[in-house]
Amino acid sequence: MKLEGEQVLLRMHMSNFVRWHTGPLYEALVGRARREHLAGATVLSGIYGYVDRGRVLGEHPNALQVERPVVVEIVDCEEALLGFLAAVEPMLAGHRVLVTLERAHVVHYRGGEREAAS
Repeated sequence: MKLEGEQVLLRMHMSNFVRWHTGPLYEALVGRARREHLAGATVLSGIYGYVDRGRVLGEHPNALQVERPVVVEIVDCEEALLGFLAAVEPMLAGHRVLVTLERAHVVHYRGGEREAAS
């Protein structure tokens, strides 16, 4: 089945080192999006970048761990994403996180049940 229509794309840019309780913030955000039954979420790992005039993140010689930029992308209707953003605002507070919202034309292919072989 193919579903097509206008939705909104929420992007949150941050460091992979940003924490929420005992794990990465990006994992907590995707978990929250799933619990709220948002249409989809993906975490993209960058190789080089910065957020809000902060230091440049990426490969550095002699580093034991590499701090990288990550982007959490979530797609759904505008109302659902604005509610989600309001709910996670305490998680974002105090960190360098850049949030963008943009309209997106979404084409969603849904696989149906496989027909049993005869």
